[in-house]
Amino acid sequence: MEYEQRLIDKTYYTGMLGTAALPPGQQLGAMAATCNAEELPYIRFAQGELYFSFGDYEAAIYKWEQVQNHLRPWAQKNMGDAYMELELLRDAEQMYQSIQTKSEALAIEIALQLFELYTQQDRTADAFQVIEQAVRLSPDYPGLTALARHFYEQQEDWHRAVLLAVDELVRTEQELWVQALQQYARSKYTLSWKPAMFAEALAAAYRSNAVLFQDLTAALWDGYRNSSFYKAWLQTIQDVLYSAEVRACRDWTTLLPLFEQTFDELLTGLCTVQELKPLVPVYLENWLFAARQTSCLHRAAAAVVAWSELFPFTLPAKLMEAAQQLLREDADAGEAVLLEQVFCILQQIQDWADRNQFSAKAGLRWQLHYLQKQELHIALAGEASWSALQELLGHRLTADMLSHCTTVCTEHDHTRIQLIEPDAIRDISAAELLEVPGHALVEMTMPSRFLQQHNLSIIASSNWWQEEEKWNSCLSLADCVLFPIDAAAGVSRETAASLRYICTYAGLPVLVLLYGTAAVTEDELARQLQLIQTIVPEELLCMQESRDLKRQIGEAADRLQPDNRQVRSRSLLPVVRKTLYALAEELRERERMMNASIKTNGDLLLSMGEMENELAVCERGQLQALRASLEQIRDAVKRDAKKRLPALLRGCANLLQPDSDFRSVHMMLNEAMNERVQLYITQTAAGKLQMQMQNWIEEQRQRMREQTSILRGLRKTIQNLCGEDCLNLETYIGIFSRWEQEASRLPYEVQAEHINILLRSTPGQLLLKGAGKLLGGRQGNALLYSQYKKYIEGEDYEAVVEQAIAALLQPFEQFARMAEEQLEQYFRDPIGVLKRMNEETHLRLQESRQAYGDMKAKPELYEEPLLLFEVRLRQYEMLCNSYRSRMQAQ
Repeated sequence: MEYEQRLIDKTYYTGMLGTAALPPGQQLGAMAATCNAEELPYIRFAQGELYFSFGDYEAAIYKWEQVQNHLRPWAQKNMGDAYMELELLRDAEQMYQSIQTKSEALAIEIALQLFELYTQQDRTADAFQVIEQAVRLSPDYPGLTALARHFYEQQEDWHRAVLLAVDELVRTEQELWVQALQQYARSKYTLSWKPAMFAEALAAAYRSNAVLFQDLTAALWDGYRNSSFYKAWLQTIQDVLYSAEVRACRDWTTLLPLFEQTFDELLTGLCTVQELKPLVPVYLENWLFAARQTSCLHRAAAAVVAWSELFPFTLPAKLMEAAQQLLREDADAGEAVLLEQVFCILQQIQDWADRNQFSAKAGLRWQLHYLQKQELHIALAGEASWSALQELLGHRLTADMLSHCTTVCTEHDHTRIQLIEPDAIRDISAAELLEVPGHALVEMTMPSRFLQQHNLSIIASSNWWQEEEKWNSCLSLADCVLFPIDAAAGVSRETAASLRYICTYAGLPVLVLLYGTAAVTEDELARQLQLIQTIVPEELLCMQESRDLKRQIGEAADRLQPDNRQVRSRSLLPVVRKTLYALAEELRERERMMNASIKTNGDLLLSMGEMENELAVCERGQLQALRASLEQIRDAVKRDAKKRLPALLRGCANLLQPDSDFRSVHMMLNEAMNERVQLYITQTAAGKLQMQMQNWIEEQRQRMREQTSILRGLRKTIQNLCGEDCLNLETYIGIFSRWEQEASRLPYEVQAEHINILLRSTPGQLLLKGAGKLLGGRQGNALLYSQYKKYIEGEDYEAVVEQAIAALLQPFEQFARMAEEQLEQYFRDPIGVLKRMNEETHLRLQESRQAYGDMKAKPELYEEPLLLFEVRLRQYEMLCNSYRSRMQAQ
C-alpha cells in the first residue's frame, strides 16, 4: 500500500533519489543519461512527477507519454491530472476513460478525479454514477464513503444517502453510521423505504451501541407512525426486538413509552383484528420483557391479560400466565391510570360514535360532562347531611325536595333544575321535583359563593348507602364522602353502622366532620372521637373539631383537590363501560332495525308490485269495456247508415221525369240527395245516437257503482302502503259526470256537410253529364231518362255513405278519445306514485342489504372497534384495581 500511496501522491521519484546533494532534477537527468532501455521508463515517470510538482504540466505530460511499462496506467492517470490543472477538461476526461487497469487503488483515484471533473461541470448524473461505482468497488477506501455521504446530502438525494448509511452500518457497525441513519430518520428521509430494509441495520446498530440502537429505533418508530408503512414497521421492529441478540439488552427505557403509545394506537382502529392477531403476541411479549424491573411492568402485564380476555387463545399460554402472576404477586408495583388517559379513550369512543352516526345516551353524556369538570365532588352521608347541605349552600332547601332522589348541586349564575334520564335531559320545576321517582338523578344549579370559592359540587341523597341503585349512582359521581355528625346528637348505633359500611365498601376518602361540640362535655366528645376512630381507617379519616362547618369543609376540600384525579379516573371507568355497552346495544338495535327494514321493504316491494299489477289490470279492464261499449254504438250507427242512406239516395230516381231538363238535372238531383242525407243525419241518426248514448250512460253508471267499490279497496291499500291518497274516488265520479254532460250534447253537435254526390268526376257521371248536354233536346230525353234512372237506382253510394258516417261520428269520435284519455289519466297518477314508491323502496332495500352485508362481512367497521376499546378499558380497570389495592395496603 505504501508503494501505491507514493504513486497516488506523485512522490514515486523520491525513491529513486540518492544521498547526493544535487537537486532531484539533476539526479534524475544523470540517471537517464547512463541507464539502459528498461530503466528509462521509470526515470521518465519520475521526471514527470517532478515537473508536475513544479507546475510545468506540459513537460510532465511529455515525460509521461514516454512511459510504456507497467506504470503506463498511472502515467495516463497523471496526464489526466495535468490536463485538469491546465483546465483541459475534455482531454482529461478522455484520458481517464481510456485507462485500463486491474489496480483497485488506481481505479478509485480515477473515479475520484472524474467525480471532481463532473462536479466542476455540474454534470450531476455522471457524478452520481461514478461515485456510486467507486463505493461499490472499494467502500473501505479512505474518505470515499464520507465523500459520497457529503455529496448526497449536498444534492439532497436522501434516497441514496439512506441507502449508503444502511449499507455502511451493516458493513462496518460504526456509531458514525448509526448516528447518520438516526439523523435521516428524525428528518423523515427514511419513509420511502420499506421497514424490512432496516432490519439488518438495526441489528448492526445494536452490536455497535445499545443506547444508540434505542435512539435509532425510536426515530424510525416515530417517523413511520403516520405513514402507510407503519404496520409493516411494527412487524419488523418486533421481529428485531424478539431476536435473542437484542434480548440481551437489559435497559429498554427509551422504547417503553413507544410500546405504550403504540398499543393505544393499535386499539383505536389502526389495524383490523385480523391484522393484529399475528402482531400482538410478539408485541406484548416484547413489551413485557422490556418493562421488567421498571415501574411500567404492571401496565404491560395488564395489557397482556386484557387482550387475552377479549381474544382468548391468541397469546402463548406462558405469556398469559406470566402476566397474570405479575398482577397477582407484585401488587406493590401497581400503577395509577392517568385521568387524561381515561378522557382520551372517552373522546376516541365519542369520535368513533360520531363518525358512524351512533348517538350516545343523554344520561351518559351528562355524567361524562360532570366528571370532566375541574372541581371536587363531595357526596353527603349521615343523618345530619341535610342540615349540613342547607348550611353550606345558604339555600332554603327542604328535605322533602331532595331527600327522595339523588341530587347534584352545582354552582351557576342561574337557578335551574334538570331531571337526568337515560335518554333525555329536561327542565323541571320545584313542584315536579317532589314527584320524580326515588332512583332519579337530578342536577340543581344555583348561585353559591361557597361552591365557587372552593370549587365544589355536592351530591345529596337520603340513605344512599342503604339502597344499591342510589349507592351506585352516588359513588359513580363522587370524589369523596362527607359524613357530618352532630356532636349534640351523638354517634348513634345507626350512624356508626352507616359510617362503618361506607368506609369499608365505598373505596373513597371519607371526611368525618364532628360539629356542635360546644353542646357536649369533654368526656362525651372524647368518647365520640374514640368511637369514630375505631370505625374510620386512618388513611380515610379527615377529622377536625372545629365548630365552623363551612370552614371545615372548605379546608378539607382545598386539601383534597390535588388528590381527586385518581379517584376521578376510577369513577370514569364505569362510564366508559356503560358507554361501550350502550354503543354495543345500539349496534345490535341497528342490526335488528336493518333486518326489520329488509323484511319490511321486501314485503312492501312485493305488495306494491302486486298493487301496481292490480291497478294495471283494473285500468286495462275499464279501458277495454269503454272501448267495447263505444264500438257497439259506432257499429250500430254505421250499420243503420249503410242500410238507410243508399235506399234514400236511390229513391231520388223518382224525381226524374221524361221531360226533365237533362242538361242540369244532375245538379237538381245532387241537391235533393244532400237534403235527404242531411235530414237523415240531423234527425233520424242523431235521434238514434241520443237514445244509444242515454243507454250507454245508464250502463256506465252501473259500471261506475261496481268499480267504485273495487277502487275503494284499492285506495285504502295504496294509502296504507304509500301514505298518499292518490286514487281519489271523487275524481273518478267527476269523470263520469263529465261523460254524462258531453254525451248529452253529442246529438246537437252533429253537422252534415254538403256532399258532391252526382258532381263527381267518375266515368259514369261524366258520361251522363256529357250526354245530357249533347242530347238534352226532346229527341234524346227518353234515352237519357232511362240511363239516369238506371244509374241512380243501380249506384251503391258507398263513398257517400262513408262520408256521411264520418260527419255523423265526428263528435262521437272526439268524445271517445276524451273519455279514454280521462280514464287513462285517472289511473296514470296512482300507477306513477306506485312506480316511484317502488323505486324508492327498492333503493332503501338495496341500501339496507348493503349496510347489513357490510356489518356482517366487515366486522372491522363496527364490532372490532368496540372490542378493541374494551381491551384498553380492561387494562385500565386492572391497573386501577391493582393501584387501589396497593393504596389500601399502605
